Amino acid sequence: MKITPEFLSALELAINDSGSIYKLAKELGISHSTIFFWRTGRTINIHHKTWAGGLRKKLKPYLSNPPGAPSQDEPEEENGMNLVKEPRALYGERPRAYPLVTFRKLAYFDPNVRSTSSFVQAYSLGSFYFVSDSGITAFALRMDESVSNEIFKEGSTLLVECGRPPFDGELVLVKSKELPQAQLYTFKHEEDSYCLVPFGSKEATVLRWELTASSSTILDWIYPVLEANIHFCK
Repeated sequence: MKITPEFLSALELAINDSGSIYKLAKELGISHSTIFFWRTGRTINIHHKTWAGGLRKKLKPYLSNPPGAPSQDEPEEENGMNLVKEPRALYGERPRAYPLVTFRKLAYFDPNVRSTSSFVQAYSLGSFYFVSDSGITAFALRMDESVSNEIFKEGSTLLVECGRPPFDGELVLVKSKELPQAQLYTFKHEEDSYCLVPFGSKEATVLRWELTASSSTILDWIYPVLEANIHFCK
């Protein structure tokens, strides 16, 4: 099911009645970050099993025209994966296709050997659609069995931007020198240092460095995450 302005209005009413995003998420049996991504536009579709599993009943009193089964604009199911071929984006904007790679393939990426775009094109599995500024350089990254994350289950797909530093509080994809695999962190700019807090992973540790120091001593690379298409069934 696609996220519409009507859905977002109903969601806000449900949040107010429940008391908070955290309480609503607990009622629905989902992560609070899932609701956050619905509200901010980072996720543009809702998996039909989540909709049928309690979300529809919760929002029905606030919707003037409750949707039913997924339409032709909805994600297609193939082997349990949520594969968006070309959905209509939020507020009717046409989405853009990005080359798709997996975490397993990304483990071989070395920015000192080849550019991000060159690597992604070489290992692309096809295209994945997201809402975004057409001027950015980015790629779609599929969560697979090689990475463990409590929030983004296997099958979820992230839009990762290249070519700019992250903003304070932004979700980022990081390859540290301590771990063989990339991990998701929340980037924080503190008074005299930068800090990376693990996001949905028990394997990663907090990373910190001084404002005057270079991040290259502990990081291989760091890229902001712009959007997420969440797959709810592992």
